[in-house]
Amino acid sequence: MHTVVMNVSKQYEHGRSKDLLTGHEAAALLPHTSYSRLMRWARERKVPYVEDPGGRRFFEQADIEKLMTRVPARIEIGLSGGESGEC
Repeated sequence: MHTVVMNVSKQYEHGRSKDLLTGHEAAALLPHTSYSRLMRWARERKVPYVEDPGGRRFFEQADIEKLMTRVPARIEIGLSGGESGEC
């Protein structure tokens, strides 16, 4: 699910590959997703990425946009006071 690209960091630095995002950029686009969570998903091969020879991971913007519709929003569920479960 990931691809090693030899010159990805140079392309990224020179702005020639605008569809590649750093981990921090990609995580910022995903609601309720931290950088560490995104990196864990990459390690678990749940998110495709490209890797440069130095081991830096870059994410294609199109892949991140697909995830944006799949990441569920966190819903806080609270019980109203007084419910003890007794009948």
